Amino acid sequence: DCRVLSKSQAVFSLVDEKFYLRDNGSSNGTFINNCRLSQTGKKSEETEIYSQDIIRFGFQFETEKTDGGIAKCIIAILQIYFADGTEFPERAVSDKFFRCKEDVCGQEKSNHHQEDIIDQLVNIDTHEHGKENEILKETVANLEKKLKTKQNENINLLEKIANISNDELHRVSEMYHLKEAIECQKLKSIKLEDELSVKLKEHIGNLNAKDLQNELEEKRKALKSTAEEICLLREKSKVEGETMKIKDKEISKLSIY
Repeated sequence: DCRVLSKSQAVFSLVDEKFYLRDNGSSNGTFINNCRLSQTGKKSEETEIYSQDIIRFGFQFETEKTDGGIAKCIIAILQIYFADGTEFPERAVSDKFFRCKEDVCGQEKSNHHQEDIIDQLVNIDTHEHGKENEILKETVANLEKKLKTKQNENINLLEKIANISNDELHRVSEMYHLKEAIECQKLKSIKLEDELSVKLKEHIGNLNAKDLQNELEEKRKALKSTAEEICLLREKSKVEGETMKIKDKEISKLSIY
């Protein structure tokens, strides 16, 4: 509900190391050294500004309050400095926007009062910069804490991945040895079957039916025992394979986080 400033009053800009001010079509105007930049409701061109220019937004007028309230304009004396600390040049006397500070501030104001205004503006600027620096320091401290927390989380994640990798290497080694054991048992089974076939052929004429049956039964038992061992080894291999799949999923989830 501001009666002095418009919603979009004016814009400062920096182009090629020069500062500019443009009125955005405000109702009560934007002034440089008491010179209005544009008519009401019309945008102005970008006007170069200099150090020690007096900038004013809007104008002072009495409100409709019964107590004789006054809506005050926004006024400031610009102090522009380069990065090395030297002050930006002041406006040339020949410039159409040049005005003596006495003319801008009013003939009735004394030099002492002008100095007080400048000191007040400097104090306000310093106070605002101090607040901004405190907020900036607090923001940086919070960001550093978040960064440190994130780094600790990453370190813990890398340690977990390393531990899982070691476990996986151990399980892969066990799987390899297990497969070798299965292949060895298969070879033994084949060899046992071959021996059984040869022995049956060699002794078929010498052994009676009962002895042959007994020997065949023993060979079958041996073959059955070997087959059971192979089944157990296959089951163990299957369990190890499923465990490795679960570990792979855990690694994928950790990598995503």
